[in-house]
Amino acid sequence: MTWTIAVLVCFLSLPNNAPDLCMPTAIPLKFETKEHCEAAKTNFINYFHPIAVERQLNMSFKCAFGDPSNILLQEIIHDGHITGRSKRLSIS
Repeated sequence: MTWTIAVLVCFLSLPNNAPDLCMPTAIPLKFETKEHCEAAKTNFINYFHPIAVERQLNMSFKCAFGDPSNILLQEIIHDGHITGRSKRLSIS
């Protein structure tokens, strides 16, 4: 099995009383070790942060072992690294 980067993308430019619109996805790369995955994750975070802020997105990144579709959204929210405007992302 290999490591991959699971991502949760949330659109924050909705009206204040509307919940954030979030979608899970994954970066289509595979890594042999968690260390390689973490290094790539850091590069993606540094690249996407200004885009996320400009476009009012909230993006949470987490290295996942195996199939990223098995990762629960709450696990990405709790354990992932969030970039962008994370203030409106609520955890229930």
